[in-house]
Amino acid sequence: MWLSALLALATLSSPASSGEQVAIQIRDGALWASFEVGGWRHDAALETRLSEQYGRGALTAGRWGKASATLREFPDAPHRTSAQWRSELGSGEPFEVDGIACAQSEQRLPSDQGSMVRFSAFPVAGGHAFLLHVNAPKQGESESCSRAQFEALVRSWRVQYVRRGTPAELTSEPCTLLSAALHAWPDWSAPLERAATTGTTSAGVLAFVRAEVMALDPRTTPRDATAASERALALLRAVEQPSAAEQVALALCEDALGTAQLDGGSASIAGAHLARAKALTEKLGHSGRAEIGYDLARALARQLQDDAALDELAQAIALRPRLMLGARAELDFARFTQDERFRKLLGLADER
Repeated sequence: MWLSALLALATLSSPASSGEQVAIQIRDGALWASFEVGGWRHDAALETRLSEQYGRGALTAGRWGKASATLREFPDAPHRTSAQWRSELGSGEPFEVDGIACAQSEQRLPSDQGSMVRFSAFPVAGGHAFLLHVNAPKQGESESCSRAQFEALVRSWRVQYVRRGTPAELTSEPCTLLSAALHAWPDWSAPLERAATTGTTSAGVLAFVRAEVMALDPRTTPRDATAASERALALLRAVEQPSAAEQVALALCEDALGTAQLDGGSASIAGAHLARAKALTEKLGHSGRAEIGYDLARALARQLQDDAALDELAQAIALRPRLMLGARAELDFARFTQDERFRKLLGLADER
């Protein structure tokens, strides 16, 4: 179904919790939402019903024990606070968990089957609002999900913006800053300014996070976004012995400037940035190198370096086979449509 193309769901062990981290990659792949719960099992049937009812706003559904949870997403436009979203979508007794508006209600079930406790949380981050809804059967004193357990789940909620790869590959320092900025949205600069005063974050990583959030903010002009990435790149290049976070940030700054040039600049400048980004991500073993290599192939094709472009495209597709779908409709590769190597690479060799 279409939802599987928009959603990648991973259940990972979390050293900081007795539960697992349920990480959901949202829509375009750059935004991730996550929470922690013990014994999570993805429920495809429940997810299908959710998507049939709510369409593209449905994200995921699952169970742990007798409790079940669903997650939906809404564009936060115009911006509303978490409490305002609760007023619009929620019902029951209101309460707060670390600034996230929540609600609880309970309904008696027929006969002696106990009751159904319903919890809802309404986090808002990065221009998106979410509804995390939990159904928890209760029989006497036996609760499938207590209020305290639900509150722990809500406290574990995170939203991350990761253009390439996964949050784990971004490393903890920029992840923490990005999450703080997204949760302060639309006043995302406030937590970055606080971090700058503590001196615990390197200037390059801080500049990188600022550039990433600026690129996500629709109020930012392309020129300002590019300037922010250039400032971050200059700071990161000046570091003699970069940390893991600084190395990843350096690669993603090169990538950001390369894609910006692809969108409306020079193909040769784009190619230089993307080649450096690819080399750095290959050294790091970063999973974003497939998409970066794909964009590098586009830049090379624009420069009429056909063999090099097809070499890069072949490497990208070998790492990420789904890239061949985009390559079939990519305008930068349009003149290759009769090239035998290109057709074989995209599985078109027999489609005459």
